[in-house]
Amino acid sequence: MNNSDPDLIRELAERRGVILVASVGNKNSLVSTTFPASHRAVPGVAATDREDRKARFSNYGTAVKVAAPGDALISTYPAGLYAGIGGTSFAAGVVSAEAALVRSKSTAPAADSVRRMLDTAESIAYLNLGMYLGGVGEDMATDPAVTLSDQHLVEACLAGDSQGWEMLLQRYKRLIYSVPVRFGFDHDDRHRL
Repeated sequence: MNNSDPDLIRELAERRGVILVASVGNKNSLVSTTFPASHRAVPGVAATDREDRKARFSNYGTAVKVAAPGDALISTYPAGLYAGIGGTSFAAGVVSAEAALVRSKSTAPAADSVRRMLDTAESIAYLNLGMYLGGVGEDMATDPAVTLSDQHLVEACLAGDSQGWEMLLQRYKRLIYSVPVRFGFDHDDRHRL
């Protein structure tokens, strides 16, 4: 048996009640496969900033199952100092702590604790439309323009997210373009509207 076999690692972790969590990386890149974060049994973690938006450095994509604070965190620093630090590894630490807390309150298998944690996570998709267009985590298993509610898209528009506007226009373009036609606008006026 190969000791780096992902299924073997997952199986050993399950038998011992261990929850595996992994960061997705810090290159501000779209990632779909990055071991171990992209493994189906491992929550891949992206980093967010203080406003729940994708941290400027965090990778994104289908490898991401959940996001957590990971930018401008206060931590100890050499010489007895404190400093602002960040990275998806710090975000993975936050998720690991949450997973441990959920696990400590349950006798269910570790995988059930992870599933419960992911199922109850608050969606921040409307704050991060650009991140989700590449396909991020459970929230974006399908087209984000379909899965995001109108309320989320309007909130994104009000926050100045141009992709929110594009998604809202895409969703309602038939209605938007049918109004001037219905009211008899000429070709040029229809296109200006």
